Amino acid sequence: MKNDKPYSLLARIDSRRYLVLGLLFVLALGIRLYFTWDEYQAYGTQNWTDATIYLDHGQRFAAGDFYPAYGTYGYMIVGPVMPLLVAGSLRLFGDLIWPRLLLNCLLSAALALVLLRLKKWLISGAVGYSMALWSVFNFGLIRMNFQIIKEPLVIFLTPLILWCLP
Repeated sequence: MKNDKPYSLLARIDSRRYLVLGLLFVLALGIRLYFTWDEYQAYGTQNWTDATIYLDHGQRFAAGDFYPAYGTYGYMIVGPVMPLLVAGSLRLFGDLIWPRLLLNCLLSAALALVLLRLKKWLISGAVGYSMALWSVFNFGLIRMNFQIIKEPLVIFLTPLILWCLP
């Protein structure tokens, strides 16, 4: 009987932490999906800069051309990771754009969880929660989901790599 109380207290604290993590993730994902949908419905791909290069190379990768030339360049002008992801989304889902935009939103929303865990590990829990909340509402991070670009992937992987270091 005595041991049930501390265990239940720890279980409640753990469940609250996971509830907060889940709410942060769902809130961040909802915000990003809303703004991405709104931006894409309003403007489509007309404001895209280097994202059109990723789309073009991704289409060529899906067709089997793994060394595409772009415009007046006789060679590929971007790294192969983003075109491979675009080609994979075309092969798996039959669509070039929405699977990549959804992946950007998922990675950008998951950044809140990684920052929370990283800051709690390095400094304190309060700093972790404030960084996670900052990443949920940071419009610079939200705006990066509107196009097929590499920044959400890089911004997600950098703290994840730091968190995984021994």
